[in-house]
Amino acid sequence: MYHGNLNGINEIEVTNGQNGENTVITEQNAINNFISDIKDIKVAQNKKTDVKGWIYSISFYNQNKKLMSFTTSEIEGKTKKDETKLITAIETFLNHK
Repeated sequence: MYHGNLNGINEIEVTNGQNGENTVITEQNAINNFISDIKDIKVAQNKKTDVKGWIYSISFYNQNKKLMSFTTSEIEGKTKKDETKLITAIETFLNHK
């Protein structure tokens, strides 16, 4: 899903695109488990480029510096199909807050 370096992430911010709820998680064990859960998920490209909205937005931080962010509908600037495995991993992560 992401090919950059995910080491050193000490904060993940999750925004719910359906209700605007914003959750910040700093527990290192939960962060490490989440990264492990999502790093190998394959997300198919969506041929529709005019997709509006997203289910979740994720931002990774290291010492208050944003390293990367993505949504369930767009990763690295490419429109993606909502992937059930990714959404499930995000919801599992949120339930461990």
